[in-house]
Amino acid sequence: MFELKPEIKQALTDMDFVQQYKNLSDEFASDIIPYDERLDNIDISRVLQIIEDLGYKSSYDRREKFFKIECRTVHNPILRFNTHLVLREGSIELIWSVTHNHKVIMGPDIGYLPVLIDKKNPPIPDPVVISYKELKEVLKINFDMFKQFQDLLIAYYEKEDNS
Repeated sequence: MFELKPEIKQALTDMDFVQQYKNLSDEFASDIIPYDERLDNIDISRVLQIIEDLGYKSSYDRREKFFKIECRTVHNPILRFNTHLVLREGSIELIWSVTHNHKVIMGPDIGYLPVLIDKKNPPIPDPVVISYKELKEVLKINFDMFKQFQDLLIAYYEKEDNS
């Protein structure tokens, strides 16, 4: 099983990731949104525009069917952050990717991160939406959370670099 590096686990703990993501999942819970009302037949250009409106560059991989969103690079190319987005039948799978010295050090669906933080935690279900407005809300919350995480991890590596 994949394990989180200590600095990643610490950053996620410091930002109270599990509770923040649980709140997001609960707000956009799959058990309260009927299957036939979920956002389906995704308009790729509309999603790309939403991501751009939120201040990020992105591309869509048609073969793998996911959106790759460029978030931040520090000390290029030593520390690189991206988030990936998979939209399927209204469900939003979010993946946070971190590369350090050209090596991927994090990259699972963030709903599984609680298990990697502490094996006693269950996975958290992906949020589900019924509209592009809700999709934008979920992505904004995701980007805000990811920025918190990035800031904490960057501070860790800058401290290590200066030691």
